[in-house]
Amino acid sequence: MQAPIFKSVLFIISTLILIHLSSCKKNIITNDTSAVLAFSTDTIQFDTVFTAMGSSTQELKIYNRNNQAVVISRVALAGGSASDFKINVDGESTTLTEDIELAAGDSIYLFASVIIDPNDGDAIREDSLLFSINGNEQKVLLSAYGWNAHYHSCRGCNEIYTNANFEFANDGKPHIIMGYMTFDSNSLVTIPAGVEHIYMYGGPSTQWYQRGRIVVDNGSSLKVNVGGDLNNPVEFKTHRLEEDYQELPMNHGGIYLGVNSVDNQIHGAIIRNAVEAISVVYPSINGNPKLELKNTMIYNVSNAGIVSIKGDIEAENLIVASSSNYNIAIREGGNYLFNHCSFINYAENFLVSRNEPILSIADFYVYYDADGNRIFQEGEANILFNNCVITGTKTEEIELSRLDGEGQPFNLNFDGCLVKRDTFNVGLAGQNILNEDPLFNDVANYDYSIDTTTSPLIDNGTVPTNVTTDIMGRSRPQGNGADIGAFEYIP
Repeated sequence: MQAPIFKSVLFIISTLILIHLSSCKKNIITNDTSAVLAFSTDTIQFDTVFTAMGSSTQELKIYNRNNQAVVISRVALAGGSASDFKINVDGESTTLTEDIELAAGDSIYLFASVIIDPNDGDAIREDSLLFSINGNEQKVLLSAYGWNAHYHSCRGCNEIYTNANFEFANDGKPHIIMGYMTFDSNSLVTIPAGVEHIYMYGGPSTQWYQRGRIVVDNGSSLKVNVGGDLNNPVEFKTHRLEEDYQELPMNHGGIYLGVNSVDNQIHGAIIRNAVEAISVVYPSINGNPKLELKNTMIYNVSNAGIVSIKGDIEAENLIVASSSNYNIAIREGGNYLFNHCSFINYAENFLVSRNEPILSIADFYVYYDADGNRIFQEGEANILFNNCVITGTKTEEIELSRLDGEGQPFNLNFDGCLVKRDTFNVGLAGQNILNEDPLFNDVANYDYSIDTTTSPLIDNGTVPTNVTTDIMGRSRPQGNGADIGAFEYIP
């Protein structure tokens, strides 16, 4: 009976010895000159680098595909200490590292970064990573482009302009808003046509007070691309240029129009990657609309595309799309006129998770006193949607909350609109199209133009307006009537 047990033990011991020998063989370091490394790429290409901000880090994977271990005797930047690049191996930032042992079949990561002198931008930066192994030298190229830019404010700062006439320079350089830019005391801030890129600092983990934001208050006005359309837009977006960041919401703080700002105009703009793209607080003190929005697109935002507390907004040819929460949130009433606007949320971006309906309206807002007690403040509401689209993936895309109290006047009306709804029926007595597919061109790529002649949007804008062009500046109507939404269909 003991022989089988002995044989089993002998087999186990033999197996362990073989495994050990195999392991030892794997860790034998070869000096063979034919042993070389393999790399995940032969060129590390950095995105455009703002010259005063350095760059994001890029990674390189290094493989040992030999049957035995190797020693990388030297990893160095060809440019040495004068290089614009740095490498990081095992947590140490350096220009040179030595004697890295890499087991057979194993791999390691190397991280490379670049910092470009802000006084010497707009130039290609190139260098090489040199790998020495068994007398051989292998090379991986490094390439980055430095882009000089205008910098405004600083991280965590509030740069205040008083009685200022401030115009963003149109000289081909992008503008980077690093912190708060606050315009106070009857200031005028102008972003003219031709200023294409406004990069707003921030990221998903950045504290709210550290994000880039434009604040306009106390008699001040913001004028963006007045008269423009989406053929030549001014674009507000994340300061991160890597492709992965272009889809991210919750990066910057957007545009805040404070209690006493007046006569703001945003035309021909794209605003994306924001927590809240535009915030409007209370009507203008001079009786004019607080904000005039034309030919503008807002998308990939976190809390809301537009948040308005008792605001006063007139909008035409506006698209608000792809929000994790609301596309538009209206609180404490206010005055709103939306002509030929498109409010859309198909959750086409997997980084934007749908939690709320597209349109949220409340005739009240909850304030808190010094003791933390809630105070419900109700406001009069006049909200008109003419020839608009409100559609998305939820069965109910509009929510309405009314406060039982003093009974402030409330007027909400949809006319000539395409609306996605379930039981919601307030203000839908006009000629509206309910729960039909608008047949947009390519929602996965945020193209909400009309795809086909069978779209219910075509010629069905039943309300006469003074809107004679669409979001691209094309004449409307093109057919028997104006099309619903921001785009006019042109065969």
